[in-house]
Amino acid sequence: MRVRAVRRTLAVILVANLVVVAVKIAVALRTGSLSVLGATVESALDAMNNVIAMSLVSIAALGPDEDHPYGHDKFETLGALVIVGFLSISCFELVRNAVAQLAERQLPAAATPVELVLLGSTAFVNVFVVWYERRRGRELASALLLADAAHTGGDIFVTALAFGSLLLTRAGFGFVDPWLALVVAGVIAFSGYQIL
Repeated sequence: MRVRAVRRTLAVILVANLVVVAVKIAVALRTGSLSVLGATVESALDAMNNVIAMSLVSIAALGPDEDHPYGHDKFETLGALVIVGFLSISCFELVRNAVAQLAERQLPAAATPVELVLLGSTAFVNVFVVWYERRRGRELASALLLADAAHTGGDIFVTALAFGSLLLTRAGFGFVDPWLALVVAGVIAFSGYQIL
């Protein structure tokens, strides 16, 4: 029963995360903003983590057997560690790209008002996801749901930074984008630390 409830929660969150990823990809591709790309990576990791988590929850629900006399509950904790691994990789790639953009002095394109509204709306989706996942994580005593909610909480701040970068680019300060991408990488690293 608990496993089905956790999986249902993850399925709802996965759908929300896929919508967020689609919007951020569209804005990132059109503008070339590295901070928006970082926010996209963060959201894509949320979606991948949901898929991984759905698999791990099923394994964790298996009862004791010969090789696991105390059951498989620790697999859920392993899922939280997998999330940290994905965050580490994305953080490294974002820093590498930000440094390259700073060296080449690339500027992102200005976002349209529609793109600003679309990107801003993803923050509201993330607020819902954090609230819903945290509530369900407490109700179901799921370390995996609580860890994923903490990670998605960082996504709200990352989206705000990306939104700020697009506003600054529209105002003629596009050179700020790689610097904000480095801040995004710091937020991702901090999220990983909190989960760990």
